[in-house]
Amino acid sequence: MHTAVYKTQGASERVFAIYADMKRQNLPLDAHVIGVMLATLAEAMLIEGPTGQQDRRTRLVLMERATGLLKEAQDRGLSLTNTCWNSLIVCAGR
Repeated sequence: MHTAVYKTQGASERVFAIYADMKRQNLPLDAHVIGVMLATLAEAMLIEGPTGQQDRRTRLVLMERATGLLKEAQDRGLSLTNTCWNSLIVCAGR
């Protein structure tokens, strides 16, 4: 299943399940995959909960995931695109 399908639905949990499968199977992780993951997290940060805003814990988890992806990209020597950085900014700004 392609991660972009889930990105449009804002389903970060399902995207991270696919990501975990990719890692288990030693599939290549590139800047595009990181970008889709970060965009999914940014989208999830923008989704409002039933009370008008997400709880703080949910946002912290999403931000931790985003910073973890950034660290992984840096560890692998990947050059992130402007889109990746924009997604990180959205995550940090929430």
